[in-house]
Amino acid sequence: MKVESEEGFQPIPTYMDNEKIANYAGVFVKELYEALSVLIKKNLLEKRHNVLYVKQEMLHSF
Repeated sequence: MKVESEEGFQPIPTYMDNEKIANYAGVFVKELYEALSVLIKKNLLEKRHNVLYVKQEMLHSF
């Protein structure tokens, strides 16, 4: 799937809400919020207009 990037970040699909992301990652939602905060501080994740954007470089490391 090809997704357009914005300033080196790609949006996480809107159907992937925090509960689904936490379930996929195998963590509680509270732990997810803590991890999201850390990733935002490290500039690996951005939140714009309630949409999460992940840095493209991070996607290639998996």
